[in-house]
Amino acid sequence: MTTDNLIREINKLEVWLESSKGSPAKLPLRIGGYLLLILFMMVSNIWALIRWPFAAAGRLFNNGPIDPPDGKPLDVDHETLNKILTSETKVLVDFWAEWCGPCVMMNGSIKKLAERESDSCTITKVNTVTHPQIAKEYGVKGLPTLILFENGEEVDRYAGALSYGELVEFIED
Repeated sequence: MTTDNLIREINKLEVWLESSKGSPAKLPLRIGGYLLLILFMMVSNIWALIRWPFAAAGRLFNNGPIDPPDGKPLDVDHETLNKILTSETKVLVDFWAEWCGPCVMMNGSIKKLAERESDSCTITKVNTVTHPQIAKEYGVKGLPTLILFENGEEVDRYAGALSYGELVEFIED
């Protein structure tokens, strides 16, 4: 099972858990579902915490420009983000951190989205560890948080991991 499929299935489980709240007969299944979600969060965050020192060390030794090639998500700072938000295209901002398991799991889907949707939407990433003031300015309380802008105005927001298909739906709605 790919990471993208895992995220999609976890999101389906969350939707089912919310929709089955009033049914006492489903209580054992709901408890099992919540335990599965907790296990998923623990494993993904432990994986991200193990990976974190290596990613931070790599950042220390890479002082070059952060502009990626066309079709890749753009790591932005405050000034760059403000410039991008003035464009007339849609802009998706992914607020993430290296220590956040679901954020790290979503990286592949974000990169794929940037490659395939670069004509209709600019994909940016804000590392909340290196740019906490941007996260505070936009009211980001949990990670990952995705904010979709159009003509500089926020049009949608989602907190949590999304699969590639869910990301496409998010920017198209």
